[in-house]
Amino acid sequence: MNDQTGKLLVVESDDALRATLITVLGHAGYKVSTDYRGGMKAVLAFEPDLVILGADPPQLNCCDLLSEIKGSKHTRNIRVVMLVHGSSAERTRGLDLGVDDALSLPVDPSELLSRIRSQLRSKQIPDELLERLRLSEDSKKTNQQVVTAVNEERRTFLVGAVAIVLVFMIVGLVGFSFYRRNHAENVRV
Repeated sequence: MNDQTGKLLVVESDDALRATLITVLGHAGYKVSTDYRGGMKAVLAFEPDLVILGADPPQLNCCDLLSEIKGSKHTRNIRVVMLVHGSSAERTRGLDLGVDDALSLPVDPSELLSRIRSQLRSKQIPDELLERLRLSEDSKKTNQQVVTAVNEERRTFLVGAVAIVLVFMIVGLVGFSFYRRNHAENVRV
């Protein structure tokens, strides 16, 4: 994945900051969405590589969305960068909540882009491993289907072979019976 082709979801309640982020990220070549009103449904629909989450201390909606993203099997690999008001204590709090990176506001655009590129690069390894795991599971299912089909064919072959042997035995018994009867008649004659 090219660093500049990522899909980013911006969850920020401050209109001015959101507009700035959209401009900076759009100029950097990222596909950006700000539609987060549906919460987790919006995340699942857009399938972002990274979420930029604005920390809004009065509402704390960001924490709910963060826990949903990181708690779901389908979305836990999505990287989350939190923008916080305050110093290192707030960034530390964000990291303790489970974000992948935290930046203090006001954000320097070049630092933001650098952190995003870094997160997208680090996301590549788990994505590749998940893809390999998926391919491995698909291969395993295919192999199981082949083994099942071979076993079914083997059973069919064995049933057919047993049926042929039984037919030959019956034909042999009938033939032997005719032979004995003919032999007995010939002896009598």
